[in-house]
Amino acid sequence: MMDLHRYNQVLEEMCDHVKLGDRTQFLENGLLTIGGTDMFLLYDEAFDPEFLQLRIDFGPVPDCNREHLWRSLLNCNFVWGQGGYLVFSVIPENEHVVLTLKHTLNDEVSGAELANWLAFASGEAKAQWMHILRANEATRYRSLSATVHS
Repeated sequence: MMDLHRYNQVLEEMCDHVKLGDRTQFLENGLLTIGGTDMFLLYDEAFDPEFLQLRIDFGPVPDCNREHLWRSLLNCNFVWGQGGYLVFSVIPENEHVVLTLKHTLNDEVSGAELANWLAFASGEAKAQWMHILRANEATRYRSLSATVHS
């Protein structure tokens, strides 16, 4: 089973693997940016020692059909969120959309594996978010079109 000491070793290995220059911010706070998207790694040994959480901040809720957006996010949580491995949420204080992903940790996890998972997860998460936004835009245009033709 993973513990905080081993988790920190894996983070160091990951930094070496991706040749991360200034790693202070990442190692101290779990903050990183991949492809222009802010992310936060969270490991809480007391709460959930077998999982690492990756929280991806997609920024403020866009100007859109919010009711449709909320439905889309809840639908994603229902379809893909079983077991809490993928959950969309909104931070109440700033209305940023956040996706939380969980990754199983064990003693065999390497820094290279973690780096590969982060790259994959961030790409897939961004694609899912863009899909939701495009679907929301299509709904918005259908509503406008219905209003104009009425």
